[in-house]
Amino acid sequence: MRYFAKARPKELRTASELARFRTLANGPVSRIVRALAQKGLLRKAAVRPKGRSELLELTEEGEALMARDPSQALREAIAGLPDAEREALAPTFEAVLCRFSTETPGP
Repeated sequence: MRYFAKARPKELRTASELARFRTLANGPVSRIVRALAQKGLLRKAAVRPKGRSELLELTEEGEALMARDPSQALREAIAGLPDAEREALAPTFEAVLCRFSTETPGP
């Protein structure tokens, strides 16, 4: 959902682009998109791009859920730290993100 909330330009908000971004096959991403749509969190955008891809957007319910995204609170907490403390944390966060990205499949 974060991808569809933040991808720029908006033309990148397709299932195919999400699959490319996360280096996943299109099939599993399509199933995730379908599940999010069935839950009322994601929908096809009114605007249709050229080609077969469909633009996707968050529904009002999806936007409300993203407004409560805990990653935003973490970003704000880190941003509030003094520069020296943020710089000291940088290597640790890089190691965590590296490990997370190699151990956690999918979006």
